[in-house]
Amino acid sequence: MAVPVAKDQFDRWLCDCYIDRISVSTNVQIILCKLGMAVSSLPFNRYSYSTIELAILRGIITATAIANRKKIGIWSKPDFILPYDFRQLTIY
Repeated sequence: MAVPVAKDQFDRWLCDCYIDRISVSTNVQIILCKLGMAVSSLPFNRYSYSTIELAILRGIITATAIANRKKIGIWSKPDFILPYDFRQLTIY
C-alpha cells in the first residue's frame, strides 16, 4: 500500500509504502532499515510533519542505529560505503 506524500522536482509522487496496513510496524522503509538493507536519507527540508510522519522518521533512525550496532546486513560489511560518502568520491 502506497500513501502519496509529495511530488518531487520531476513531478513524480513520493510515497510512504506499507505492507497490508498503515502502521509504523508495517512501513517498508523501517523494515528495510531493521534488516540492514537500507540507509536512512531523511528529508529534513520539510518542516510540518504529521504524527505518522514523525513516527516513521523516528522509526527509520532507530531501526538504522540498531542494525548498525548489531552489524546486520550492509552494516556487517567493513568496506560498505554510505551513499553520502559515495557521492563525495571522484570516479573517472
